[in-house]
Amino acid sequence: MPATTTSDSAAMWARLRDVAERFHEIEREMADPATSGNPSRLQTLAREHSSLQGKINLLNEYQSAADQLQQARDVLDEADDDEMRELALSEVTELREQIEQLEEAARRALLPRDPNDDRNVIVEIRAGAGGDEAGLWAADLLRAYVRY
Repeated sequence: MPATTTSDSAAMWARLRDVAERFHEIEREMADPATSGNPSRLQTLAREHSSLQGKINLLNEYQSAADQLQQARDVLDEADDDEMRELALSEVTELREQIEQLEEAARRALLPRDPNDDRNVIVEIRAGAGGDEAGLWAADLLRAYVRY
C-alpha cells in the first residue's frame, strides 16, 4: 500500500477528531434525563457509542504517541552526551513505527461499514459426497463457525 502524504494523514486524523466530537455529543445525550425516558433512542445511541469507541481509542493512542514523539525529539535536540542521544533516537524510531501502525489501523477503522454487518445469517453445512470423512469435516466446520 502506498505511503500517505502528510495532508492525507492530517485529513484522516481531522476526520477522527470529528468522530470524537460526535462521540462526546452522544455521551452528553445519553446522560440527558429526557433520553433515559426513551428506551429506543437510548438503545440507538448506545449502539452508535459502542461503534465509535474503537475509533476514539485509536485517536487517544495516536495523540499519546505524538506527544511522546515530540518529547523524544526535544530530548534528542537537547541531549549533551552520546548515550542520551542514542536512547532518544531509538525512542523516536520506535514511536514513528507505532504511529505508522496507528495510521494504518485508523485508515481501516474509517472505512464505511457494511449495512449487513449487524444482521444474522443462516448457514447450511452438508456432508455431501465422501462418506464418514465428509461428515467429520462438516462437523468440524460447524464447530468452527459456532465457536467463532
